[in-house]
Amino acid sequence: MIETVKHLIGSGGPSGFGSRSTAEHVTANCDLRSLTAIITGATSGIGAETARVLAKRGARLVIPARSLKTAEETKSRILSEFPDAEIIVMHLDLSSLASVRRFVADFESLHLPLNILINNAGKYAQKHAISEDGVEMTFATNYLGHFLLTKLLLKNMIETAEQTGVQGRIVNVTSVIHSWFSGDMLQYVADISRNNRNYDATRAYALSKLANVLHTIELSRILHKMDANVTANCVHPGIVRTRLTRDRDGLITDLVFFLTSKLLKSVSQAAATTCYVATSPRLRNVCGKYFSDCNEARTSKSGSCNLKAQRLWTASELLVAPASTPNVYQTFNYFLANDASMYQREMANAQNAFTIESLRTLAKQSFRCLVVPVRLRRAIKKYLREEDDPHIRKKVRQLSESFQEIKDSNLLLPETTAKRLADSMNSVEAKRWKIQTVYGDSGLQYRDGETAAYVASRMPAAYSVCYRVLTEIRRRLPGFKPTRVLDFGAGTGSGFWAVQEVWPKCAQKVNIVEPSQSMQRAGRDLLQGLKDLPLIHGYTSLLSLSQELNKKCRILNDKSERKHELVIASYVLGEIPSLKDRITMVRQLWDLTDDLLVLVEPGTPHGANIISQMRSYILWMENRKLRKKEKAEAGKEVLDLKSGAHIVAPCPHDGKCPLENTAKYCHFVQRLQRTSSQRSYKRTKGVPLRGFEDEKFCFVVFRRGQRPREPWPLDNIKLETLKEMRANRKPEDLEIDYEEFIKTQVVEVPYIDPRAQDSDITDEDEDELEEIEEGEGTDEEDEVEVEEEEGSGRASVGGGWGRIIFPPFRKGKQVTLDMCVPTNEEGSEGAFERRVITKSKNPHLHLQAKKSFWGDLWPLTTQQQEITKENKKVDAEWCRPDEDQKWGAWP
Repeated sequence: MIETVKHLIGSGGPSGFGSRSTAEHVTANCDLRSLTAIITGATSGIGAETARVLAKRGARLVIPARSLKTAEETKSRILSEFPDAEIIVMHLDLSSLASVRRFVADFESLHLPLNILINNAGKYAQKHAISEDGVEMTFATNYLGHFLLTKLLLKNMIETAEQTGVQGRIVNVTSVIHSWFSGDMLQYVADISRNNRNYDATRAYALSKLANVLHTIELSRILHKMDANVTANCVHPGIVRTRLTRDRDGLITDLVFFLTSKLLKSVSQAAATTCYVATSPRLRNVCGKYFSDCNEARTSKSGSCNLKAQRLWTASELLVAPASTPNVYQTFNYFLANDASMYQREMANAQNAFTIESLRTLAKQSFRCLVVPVRLRRAIKKYLREEDDPHIRKKVRQLSESFQEIKDSNLLLPETTAKRLADSMNSVEAKRWKIQTVYGDSGLQYRDGETAAYVASRMPAAYSVCYRVLTEIRRRLPGFKPTRVLDFGAGTGSGFWAVQEVWPKCAQKVNIVEPSQSMQRAGRDLLQGLKDLPLIHGYTSLLSLSQELNKKCRILNDKSERKHELVIASYVLGEIPSLKDRITMVRQLWDLTDDLLVLVEPGTPHGANIISQMRSYILWMENRKLRKKEKAEAGKEVLDLKSGAHIVAPCPHDGKCPLENTAKYCHFVQRLQRTSSQRSYKRTKGVPLRGFEDEKFCFVVFRRGQRPREPWPLDNIKLETLKEMRANRKPEDLEIDYEEFIKTQVVEVPYIDPRAQDSDITDEDEDELEEIEEGEGTDEEDEVEVEEEEGSGRASVGGGWGRIIFPPFRKGKQVTLDMCVPTNEEGSEGAFERRVITKSKNPHLHLQAKKSFWGDLWPLTTQQQEITKENKKVDAEWCRPDEDQKWGAWP
């Protein structure tokens, strides 16, 4: 009501202008000489007034129009009033993408700068019509044509701003009617473009104006990421009767405009907001905003959704792609088929605001104590029985000593030696797959005895780490289901077993690379008797794998045969002393990756250093490729969704590691219950080991494509202090239902078989125990659990989540968390922060902090937080050592 009163009386807002301000009034102090402006729809109405006022202020005008005759008449009217004005008339039909491209080519041939682009043209088509590109006419004219026009002119605007130092302005003219549209935008456009749904002119117009708002949001994000001196904003000019409604003249229209005459603006008043946003010095660096009555206003809920903006942008890139691509119907079918299910999940997460309870669930990524699955335990026991090696305990000890020797030798390896090993590869540059020789020579030579020792002592721990990493991927990327998998340095198949447990019956083809024949035989023996296995191929080197894949590509004429949705390399890079050899290997693995690359190394300073080096190299390489591609294809509109790379886990950002060049290193730990073989063969001096062991590890997960931008979890949550919570309590909340209270106090204590912690059990007892455990949980139950977990939401990769990288420190009513956090919404930079969560200031987050573990996520907000003693950035060099609270995160 207040806003309506302000509108009627023309009250000025923070800018000093209001609904009764005119275009000449808001530009009174503007000197636009030497500036060039393109204004679409400038032959009548608001566009014509905007062009007249900008010409009055000295701007050079380019007026594109479908009718050159009408445009020349507009030019004559302006010149009659301002004879010194410079006006260029050109042909442009926004409903035709070919016409847009011709216009841009003709404009560029004039070699003019471009400072201002006003996308003003609009159409309200009462009758259903389809453009020559197969898109509904209103959407094609009001949005899609302007999208392509802006895209093609953007390079010129950025270069002009750099050369002149004058900030470029892009203004999209939208309407408050954009809030009238609800539903799936792209589905509705697809329907009315196929004429499969009853056409509603008003809804189609509202959709096109909502698209203008979302275009502004995503364009502003891209401009910010490019660090361009160009801004993009959208405006609602107000209610005014122009030629826009010429297709809907009639008694009803006349009656509506008569009844709302008090709210109507004159054309000069309607053009004021457009001119203000395009010229006002006050709006320097203001980008991505929505303006009404010459002041910033709040858009609708749909008009502020980043997810919808990104989705519309991606679809628009496909729709305006060159004619060599599939037609618009195939584009809609492809996009909607591949995007619908994931979009629905994303929108459900975005629309259903995060709650404190859901945050606790989504932040959990660590397992307290992982139990190796029954199938794997039984397979290991069966394999060791068949091997029947009487000296296996001795070989387990020797294997452990060998691992320690490799670690020590790698740490002490002089740089000259590493350089000599790397330079020796220069003579075989044509055969880069020769890397396998270095891998085989520098690693362990596994014979049957060493392989049995590895299966008995190391395989459960390696499996547990792989399972922990892949489970986080499944939780955070619920739509990812790999069908083609590559396991490099597979050993006895720990990674493959983890893939089968995390995504059961999903993998269709698995390629395994393992130079040790003994390891490959052991892997096959362990898989005997299992059902529903994928097609598995084993190779001894990357060279043999590459040759086989190249052969299939030639036969099938399909390059996709080389690609794998998931590539895993666990515990293998540390056996290669040369940095150049490691980089060469990881680069080859990345070339074989279509989606995700997972690298896992031991949780030692050496392993963390390897992961950090590979992380930096892959991101640097992909960013360099992306820059070169953008430069080479500056005039093209092809969108490659796989360009670039970002980190899925553990890093919440793609910037420089904040622990780099410090005394600390990023690593995590997974506790697992020891199997009977581990407890038997890893005894020391006859003393039984504990029933569990802790495996420290480092890892990184790369994904092709740019990091998505998604809502941050704490942005829409009101967090109360303890004092506010107590003040807001209701009397009924303090009432106690004693019957329910007594029921909640009855805790069913599960039976714990002492044999599970006893290392002196017999084989028959262990078999009986495993049969009981196996009967307690079936595969079907496991699959149901996975589905329920995925349906409960996810912690997005797009931002808003920090990573707890050291054990939480609990003291009294406060919890100290050391975490790695993103410092911007794009996730391009990060920092190390220590945050102190107190119960008095934030009881909800304090409870979550108390239950957090080392490696869990932490929810964040985009709002800049005050740097206080309790919450400040700290130098990782001064972070407390692990020994102070070594297992503070574990029960």
